[in-house]
Amino acid sequence: MFNKVAFCRRLLALSIAVLATAAWLLSGMACFKAEKVPGDSPGPKGPVRPALQAVAEIQQNLTDHLVGAGWPRGATNAVVTLNTRWFCRLSEDDPEELKRQRVMLQQLGQFPQVFDMLEHRPEVAGLLAQSDDPTAVADSLRDDGHYDLLSSLYVRHIAPEDAQALARVWDRHGGLIARLTQRGLTGAELVFMGGEEEQPGDREYGSWLDAYCKESLSRPDEELAAAVGLVLIHGPTLRHRLEDDAEFRRTFLEELWPRYTRVVVEAHLGPETFVWAPEIWDLLRLPHGEALVRRWGLLGIDLLFSPQGAYPKDLHPELIQMLLHGDNAKIGALHRFRAEPLLHHILRRGGLSKSNRLAFLDLLNQPSVDGFETLKVFDQYGDRAFAEELGPPVSGPVTWIPLYYTVYEVPKKVLQGRPVPMIEVMQAVADPVLFLLPGAKGAEKAASGALKATLVGRARQLAVKQLGVQPAKKLTEKELTPWLLTEILAQIQRPIAAALAKHSTLEITGPVRFLYRTSGVGRTSFRRLTDMEARLFMRGDARVFIRLDKALAGMVAGRFLNETAQAAGIGAAVESPLGQNAVQNVISNVRENGSDLLEASESWQEHVSAWWLMNATKMISRTGTTGGASLAAP
Repeated sequence: MFNKVAFCRRLLALSIAVLATAAWLLSGMACFKAEKVPGDSPGPKGPVRPALQAVAEIQQNLTDHLVGAGWPRGATNAVVTLNTRWFCRLSEDDPEELKRQRVMLQQLGQFPQVFDMLEHRPEVAGLLAQSDDPTAVADSLRDDGHYDLLSSLYVRHIAPEDAQALARVWDRHGGLIARLTQRGLTGAELVFMGGEEEQPGDREYGSWLDAYCKESLSRPDEELAAAVGLVLIHGPTLRHRLEDDAEFRRTFLEELWPRYTRVVVEAHLGPETFVWAPEIWDLLRLPHGEALVRRWGLLGIDLLFSPQGAYPKDLHPELIQMLLHGDNAKIGALHRFRAEPLLHHILRRGGLSKSNRLAFLDLLNQPSVDGFETLKVFDQYGDRAFAEELGPPVSGPVTWIPLYYTVYEVPKKVLQGRPVPMIEVMQAVADPVLFLLPGAKGAEKAASGALKATLVGRARQLAVKQLGVQPAKKLTEKELTPWLLTEILAQIQRPIAAALAKHSTLEITGPVRFLYRTSGVGRTSFRRLTDMEARLFMRGDARVFIRLDKALAGMVAGRFLNETAQAAGIGAAVESPLGQNAVQNVISNVRENGSDLLEASESWQEHVSAWWLMNATKMISRTGTTGGASLAAP
């Protein structure tokens, strides 16, 4: 039975396809100026060869070379058809570059396993062509449910070694990376990268990271940000220790990590408290490690394991007992004079009773006593005279973690020898912070001071929750850095999560730059993006676009990328409410009517395909870069 409605729908779909094809042909023809070909027919200069014929010749030339290199017809036609406009541009502006990209593509003829992917997703041809293991990268992209997100991660990880690392971690952690990204943590994949995961330590680290991130995803944004901050700072050190120390690896998941999670809750601490202290694991390995953390917070690290000023190991058993049973005065003296050899000598004297040593610490800590002179005097006494000069030890109060900050303050040496990411966080905040946060405008420098003050104020509020009002007030801006990291990550999260939820578009240059710098992962890709002064935009469907401004905008690569991004609504339009509404409507219509219409009517495939092809041959680095020091500021 004839279905008139169905027939009309099919006719409409066919009409749309015909119009799209005609538009594509016209755009391909527009790549060429009219070309005179001598001798084709009478006339002083010969006739004009139709532009359509030039397009067809480029397509045929590429097809012949690819098929000759072992490509099947289906994949060849898909890749050549998608990239015709780009290849036309290169044929006119840079024929040698066209040849280089063709040769790169020909090499894929050695990997027949990828051709079904290229027929289905022709835009990834350049990505696969530059890879040492194109099969692994292609296999990672077979997850259709996360294709938009993963392909956009590959847009950022343009160096071959970084793309390979991404393929490895996606195989094991892909679902988790997707969930973290949906929560607004763009760049979350970086915390999983950096290891091979074939080694036992890397496998153990991956298991821990999976469990920790899954648990943290159930928490509010602020707590999730704190967890990611802890991984960014401690992750590399922890990974290496798990690899190098078999005993630590054996006990970490079953013993040490549960101890850590217990003391964090029971001592009302947050991950930020431990960011300065990678030696926390040494403290928790002790038989009484949990008790020491509950009683004194991180003070035990300073006395027992700090790289600067810890007591000699032979004194540790007695120190641990003092920490377990001592009070403020005794622990205060131990902390204040921990670097003094005379105190070490007195604590080693076997003729002194435990009571004598505790009473001496009480004396040493009295404000009216010159501690250094007292050490010299008492060190000259014999055991009997030493005891006669002292009364019994007093029993004083025990003040938990705030003691560390109020009585002794955070030592300035705390910044020495600490992981580089902490320094990066401080430098980032010293810069105009608008460069770090999505949606910021470089022209609004006047607001940077106010925003920085806001971030620091919120960071101090986070510290107050964990340390109390008085200790948090005493923290300098540098000492606030762990809480500042949490606040920056939370500020990154919120607008990105909102943009993904509302299908709007947002610039993510700042967050990506920040996470590259603090993670220390993907340095080659980061350097390439930096040199190109690339700006990154994430659309509400998770697809990422590149814009090249300044010097590169006038080159063929910059022009093509900017044109295809503009055609998809990424450009000046996204900076206005009307532009955002237009992009949101396009994505909403696509989601209702099917992804095929998106691929037929928008330029994302062309855009990322050209991006990967030009990076496969390092086209931009050869044609000239600006040599900037960071990803381009908005």
